[in-house]
Amino acid sequence: MIVRAADLCLCLGTSLQIYPCANLPLLSKKSGGRVVVVNLQATRLDSRADIVLHHTVDVVMTQVICYIIAFLPHASCEPPLPSHV
Repeated sequence: MIVRAADLCLCLGTSLQIYPCANLPLLSKKSGGRVVVVNLQATRLDSRADIVLHHTVDVVMTQVICYIIAFLPHASCEPPLPSHV
């Protein structure tokens, strides 16, 4: 299974309640991958995740993309202010 080769598993905006997909992050973690959960509510995987952000996916991913862009030459990005932190 390809998920076992993943260095990073991003769980974005999911309750992780639907199987068999809900098990994919744990398969990655068991093979040495890291797991990041971004969801408004807590999930069953929060205690096992490497990073948990209880926030909206659009705000978090916009900030991640702007961070990455900051390292590219001749690029700029103005992240929006979070509506609720």
